[in-house]
Amino acid sequence: MFINPRKPGFTFAFTSMILMGLWSMHVMAQHYENLDGLINTKSLDGKHAIGEHPRGLITASEVSLIRERVKSAPFLDMYKKIQADTEKLEQKVFSSEAFLTNEVPELAAHYGYLYLMSGEESWADKAYEQMATIFNDTIIFQNPVSRGLDRATMLQQMAITYDLCYTAWSQEKRDITNRQLFKLLFSVSANMGQDANYSLVSNWMGIRWSSVLFAALVWDNPDKDKPSLTAPFIWDASKRISDHLQKIIYSNGWNAESMGYHAYNWSFIAPALIAYQHFSNKSSPHALEQLAPSAIHTMWGFSTFSMATATLPELLGMKPDLSDDNLNLRKGTFGLSLRLYPPEQIPALKWMHDYLNDEGIFSILYYPTQKKSVNPEEMGWLSYADPEQGVALFRNRFQDEEDILAAYNVSATRVKGHQGPDVNTFRIIGLGAPLIVGGGRTSLMAGQSNLFPGPVSSQDKGTSSAGEFLGFEADSNGSGHAWGRGSSTGVIDHHRYFSADYSKQSGSEAVFIVADSSMDGRVWRINTPEFNAIETDENGFTITTPDGASLRGHVLQTKRPLEIQTGKNRYGGETVRLNPGIHFRGKTYSHTHWIDVYNEGQIVVVLTLQPKGIVHPTVEMMPSGKEVSVGKQVLGIVP
Repeated sequence: MFINPRKPGFTFAFTSMILMGLWSMHVMAQHYENLDGLINTKSLDGKHAIGEHPRGLITASEVSLIRERVKSAPFLDMYKKIQADTEKLEQKVFSSEAFLTNEVPELAAHYGYLYLMSGEESWADKAYEQMATIFNDTIIFQNPVSRGLDRATMLQQMAITYDLCYTAWSQEKRDITNRQLFKLLFSVSANMGQDANYSLVSNWMGIRWSSVLFAALVWDNPDKDKPSLTAPFIWDASKRISDHLQKIIYSNGWNAESMGYHAYNWSFIAPALIAYQHFSNKSSPHALEQLAPSAIHTMWGFSTFSMATATLPELLGMKPDLSDDNLNLRKGTFGLSLRLYPPEQIPALKWMHDYLNDEGIFSILYYPTQKKSVNPEEMGWLSYADPEQGVALFRNRFQDEEDILAAYNVSATRVKGHQGPDVNTFRIIGLGAPLIVGGGRTSLMAGQSNLFPGPVSSQDKGTSSAGEFLGFEADSNGSGHAWGRGSSTGVIDHHRYFSADYSKQSGSEAVFIVADSSMDGRVWRINTPEFNAIETDENGFTITTPDGASLRGHVLQTKRPLEIQTGKNRYGGETVRLNPGIHFRGKTYSHTHWIDVYNEGQIVVVLTLQPKGIVHPTVEMMPSGKEVSVGKQVLGIVP
């Protein structure tokens, strides 16, 4: 039934739906302890959880190959690293008096990984001890309306542990875990808690249905003469994952919540797709093509997006911080992709895995030792665009920490929960450091590198307005340009042209041009992390990294004498719980420097990037007003 929100009956009908849903949750909570009745029917008396395991992340036929693989380099070092990580998790779990929602099931899964790789049953015994702790938890496991992300994480880790440790456990342990697994599977399928985001586009739904699908696929039906009790869950969850992915992955592969969010969501979705692939008994690209066809292009964008810039040891590197996101890159995404993606992409993804040192359990499971790596440049991945999102990426090379990446983003499609003021913005990471960044996870405007109608207060919030992506062109060397219009900062008729040139014809390592026009834009602002030094002068500004590389801002078209102001801003604004700060070379920084250049509706800024000790070229506006000269090179400033 379609309910029209504009009609009088909508409020009553919608309220009734909500009350019915809450009542259902209440009833479910009251009878949660009786969920065993769904399994413990007479027909199941005396029957046990029996099946072939593992079958989720890997198949049973691969166990001996994995145990042989970890005996030699490079997998032996990965195995030792997982042991070390397990010891750190033990210290967290065993030193705490309170139940740690995510760490306990994570520790159980780590023990499962160690059993898988070593064959030593003592690891499986330790895993069950943690599972028993989970079964007795009253905060999450026995509360069916508790925070859904925690319950979904617990469900996935429990299912992995059950699947990997099954062969080492007694029948009694198998039966107990199998039945407890079903209880939590039922709960997560039913709801994601009282504080959930139920939008189909939200990563909450990807995490929800993926954990349900994975658990349903490794669960054992005790009555082999009847259809599995999880068959409806498999059908339902796979359909809902497909619906979710159609919403959250745009036609060219970009994630609607930003590419950074893709890694978190994919850490649940990819294992579910892998298990579904095993269940379907099809060739490698099958699950991706069937349930997530638009994701075929996602790892192209994710690769172009990912930089091996030094952060913290537990992170991979950096990425542009678009859509209320941060700069961090999570581990595991490339390892998982090695199992799912089409054969023609695997050589480039293997190269990215090695470039970012994305080593871990998924590397041990899926790393293709027999396949040759291919630099993504040979795949044409130096540039990337998704018109539906309105994002364009320009990269100079895939080589090392000194790579250079520029991103232009108009946020042409805005999803709820990710409507930060980053319409018509840009980011630059290069020569070993982030140079121009956004505001982090906040709706406040002060941290954005954007155009504003006037001075910006630290409390000013952006609007939910979307931008419009007007065009994109790229060269084979990663250079290119894009342009668009729109504003989430209140500027009227803001048009921006952004270009990146990596040809070095100017004598500069890279040249970026930002050309803005608007009716009332008055403050052109960029933000750079606080560890970078900033200087201003009568012609512009210079940002210098800790290594001495410099980004020179040549301000051409604006009022004279030039008026520039600087200041400091907290990264992430007032966000506390979900604000990681800026991680760089083992330290975390909480602030950015902002640079404001005042203008009267028209401004052109040419940014030249140079390594330490290299002089920046001269920059001048050409008489036509449509081109600039940078050293001996002439570049256009209009599409």
